Amino acid sequence: MKVVYFSKSSVARFRLLLLRDIILSVVLVGIYFLIKDIWNYYSFQLIISEDGVMLKQGIIVTKTKEIPFNNLNFVSVTQGVLGKMLNFGNLEIATGGDDPDIIFNHIHDPHRVKEIIQNQLN
Repeated sequence: MKVVYFSKSSVARFRLLLLRDIILSVVLVGIYFLIKDIWNYYSFQLIISEDGVMLKQGIIVTKTKEIPFNNLNFVSVTQGVLGKMLNFGNLEIATGGDDPDIIFNHIHDPHRVKEIIQNQLN
């Protein structure tokens, strides 16, 4: 048998499809992180009342953790370089021991929130 013509798919078409797949993958990963960030934004609430501090988590199923002020031992703030520049950080609240009971991540103006809690303690 004598082969008269032999060909594979076009290299140009392969490159075009590969570029499409890479772009689609990047977009899908971006959409995943966008949805995750929106979900996290709306599913965490820090509430400071006259009685204590409360963390509410969840949108569909809600989990609430409350710490009365009379049980509160310490409040601390952790900020990285970017957090200091953009004024956000982590607020840690504990009732005892070394580990914090509530960690509220990426809160706006954490030093102000810490000051509000400390004013409620006094």
